[in-house]
Amino acid sequence: MEILCHKIVATILIVCFLLTLPVSSMSFKYSDVSTDHWAYESISTINDMGHMVGRGTPNGVLFDPAGTITGYEIYMTLWRVAGTPKPITEGKPSIELQESVKDQWFTDPYEWAMYSGIANVSWRLGGSDRPEGGEATGRIGSAIKPADDLKYVMSDESFARNYATRTDVILSLYYYVTTYLDVDVSAESDMSMFSDWDITNIESESDSPLTKLNYANILAWSFTDEMIPAWKWAVSSGIIKGCSDGTLQMGEYDRANQTRRYVTRAEYATILNRFIEYLDTLKI
Repeated sequence: MEILCHKIVATILIVCFLLTLPVSSMSFKYSDVSTDHWAYESISTINDMGHMVGRGTPNGVLFDPAGTITGYEIYMTLWRVAGTPKPITEGKPSIELQESVKDQWFTDPYEWAMYSGIANVSWRLGGSDRPEGGEATGRIGSAIKPADDLKYVMSDESFARNYATRTDVILSLYYYVTTYLDVDVSAESDMSMFSDWDITNIESESDSPLTKLNYANILAWSFTDEMIPAWKWAVSSGIIKGCSDGTLQMGEYDRANQTRRYVTRAEYATILNRFIEYLDTLKI
């Protein structure tokens, strides 16, 4: 009887201890993110919210913190932040879904992101006829207006399926606030502290450096005039911070190291966590 009582008391103490643990330490079970990982708190917080979860791999479900984030995943996370809403289509152009994007895990978030003015949508003149220069892309709520002679298409657009740069991420968050939420976020920030701001190291693999105003030459986004205010807003709001080398790393090509650079899932979890904290300050 005495042994049984000791076991009961021990069990009660264990249960009480578990109940006092933070939720993240109970529900966060990714074997590839240890508690001493630099982004552990952000990853566990965003995971517990359900906005960003693990990836299925041959070794089971892992968070893959060093893996790169894709456009589809960005749309998925923002769709979850918004509460998984249906897209508002009234008064907006009809968008045809191509077979490659139908009935996929990303279909609903991607369609919502396009109708919300966050993601790009392609358009063509009269179906088979293309505008000069080929198929064009843009955002509903910005440059695209409904027109009878245009055909709007939700396709497997390159940015959506490919990896995202820091500017891709910033513009997605910026469009979420300005176009989807319709909030004025005009903000000034002293960008002179970043060595790559005036003449950025956004350079192509050629010898000619590109200024920030020519960024569209190497980026899928079309609206370079929104890139500068988006970055100023992101820095002033604390959503994005400079890198250890004193740069913003706005571009895709790291000329110094001759490599491509994209946002990792750990970095995106950190940025998304700050973004959600920022949304709380808007009190919408």
